[in-house]
Amino acid sequence: MNKTEIAVAVLLVIMVAAVMYVQRPPEETETLPPVAESEVTPAPPVAEQPEIRYPVETPAAQPETAEPTSQVPSGSEAADQTESGDTETAGTEAAEPAATAPPAETLPALDDSDAALREELDPVLDMQAFARLFQADRLIRRFVVSVDNLPNRMYPRSAYRVARSVPGQLVVRRVRLYPGDEETLYLNPDNYARYTPYVRFFTGLNSKRLVMVYRHFYPLFQAAYEDLGYPSAYFNDRLVDVIDNLLATPEVRGPVKLVRPHVLYQYADPDLEALSAGQKVLIRVGPENAASLKDKLRELHLLLTGSSNGASPSQNPSDGASEQPKV
Repeated sequence: MNKTEIAVAVLLVIMVAAVMYVQRPPEETETLPPVAESEVTPAPPVAEQPEIRYPVETPAAQPETAEPTSQVPSGSEAADQTESGDTETAGTEAAEPAATAPPAETLPALDDSDAALREELDPVLDMQAFARLFQADRLIRRFVVSVDNLPNRMYPRSAYRVARSVPGQLVVRRVRLYPGDEETLYLNPDNYARYTPYVRFFTGLNSKRLVMVYRHFYPLFQAAYEDLGYPSAYFNDRLVDVIDNLLATPEVRGPVKLVRPHVLYQYADPDLEALSAGQKVLIRVGPENAASLKDKLRELHLLLTGSSNGASPSQNPSDGASEQPKV
């Protein structure tokens, strides 16, 4: 084969190799095929935890502790110890297992909690007197609904109200200076006595024991508050804000003028009528009853927060809140 033939042969080999390289299938990659969007399972949303300003310390379950195991020698080892005169080791009794704290009591379900709660409250209050003045069923739900609605402008006529209706009718004093003049309506001081049994009952409670029971059952209070429509709020914060709102009620001295535009009476003073439902109740019960209630509320505030109340009249948790009460 001459040089020309060799060159042609080499050229043909190079051309065939080049064509084979271009036409060969691409190498397989180790990447996985794309996943269809429908097959992607989104991560479950993370529940938003409430921002807590006044945490409640609740009893925690005690961790289980394993009982210590004593090293028991085998028969031959025990005999060797006895024969060698190791009386100190051979005569030592097995160590007693360490005492463990009893586990925390499991709370009942929210809607089955009345019996357990009444049992805990029995040393604190007279349940017969309580039943005369307040509703004695669904206690936790009633308390949460009542507390939550006190700072609102309107208090609902709800099936979950905690207090029974105050006996009697609102006592009003009607004044007409001259014949033919329109009557001027005032809140009659005799009306204050209608609320005195409620005030005496509340102010006579043992505050420390009451707060202890509240802390023990707090998870149920929180559950009732979340059921009310606040999954990311903390009930104890709301309770403290409501106490601050009530303590900010202005003191009214002298006659309280009323108007009756429709069926219900209202305060003639627009500033008084603009107060929250709870604040208007504190005016309705009279100055002496209101002062007693405020003293009790300050005591509870201190036990719940560790600090005295510093609320000013401008601190109103109903500001910006919905006018529609929650029941």
